[in-house]
Amino acid sequence: IKDIPNELFVAAKVAKVRNLFMSQHEIGVSAGIAIFPKDGTNYLDLYKHADIAMYSVKRSGKNRYEFYSDIKEQESGGSVKDRV
Repeated sequence: IKDIPNELFVAAKVAKVRNLFMSQHEIGVSAGIAIFPKDGTNYLDLYKHADIAMYSVKRSGKNRYEFYSDIKEQESGGSVKDRV
């Protein structure tokens, strides 16, 4: 997604896609989200960080999404942002 104003914008897009699929089919969505340039400045870093976030979601119950930046905060002992 280009020109994203903030993380809430991305979260709303992910929720919209998830709701579309959930209304028509019984499927689960586990997604990891990495934001450019905050979480990486190239494809490989962004992909790796999104993958780390996705597997964090899968370990913690599945069928939701998580930002890589939230995982970094948890690991550093910082406060955890409210999830949408």
